[in-house]
Amino acid sequence: TRFIAAASHDLGQPLQAASLYFDQNQRARDAASRAYAADGVRQAFAAAEQLLGHMLGHLRLEADAVDPQFAPIKVARLMDELVRQHAPAAQAAGIELRWVTSALVVHSDRVLLVRALGNLLGNAIAHSGGRKVLLGCRRAGEAGAQFWVIDNGSGVPASEQAELFSDYFRGEASRLAARPGFGLGLPSVKRIALLLGGDAFLDPRWRRGAAFCFGLAPGAVVTPGKGEKR
Repeated sequence: TRFIAAASHDLGQPLQAASLYFDQNQRARDAASRAYAADGVRQAFAAAEQLLGHMLGHLRLEADAVDPQFAPIKVARLMDELVRQHAPAAQAAGIELRWVTSALVVHSDRVLLVRALGNLLGNAIAHSGGRKVLLGCRRAGEAGAQFWVIDNGSGVPASEQAELFSDYFRGEASRLAARPGFGLGLPSVKRIALLLGGDAFLDPRWRRGAAFCFGLAPGAVVTPGKGEKR
């Protein structure tokens, strides 16, 4: 049951993006707009295909049996892919989705990163109640890296913060609004962060919405020449 719930949650994001991009393609009046929308559909289905290939991996993740495939990853390319995947949903929700460019290259598992950061972006778009969502990445101590998803919404009540990353936990606002979801997105993010040697948490210092951090292990940042070039 938990596996089916997690699969539904993760697959919903790229499939929704594909549907919205397809609608844009149908309404587009010029070739450039149609090409942009068609490329968005392709990227969304590629993301869905990746997730399908890792559904068994989700079960293994819960059983602590996932073996991450580490490789150099250009952060700017990764964030551009994530923003393009979630842009249609953000636009439909009236949310401005932005990202801060980065020259960092990190050594991590690309599929797991896309899944975890995609969950954070999807949650911010669907549940924050704000009008802006920002994705960024910066160096951390001992050459680690931190990805941040920040919104200007209503934030997370102090009474819910301790349970935020617990399996099946859903905040009161989400339950009252009858939004779809199984409460497995943030627990999955936490498990992936720990698996990659880092951590995921809500920064309580942020008072104008919510600021979620997904941190990679110390030493995750690699310099150009050891992996991909900037």
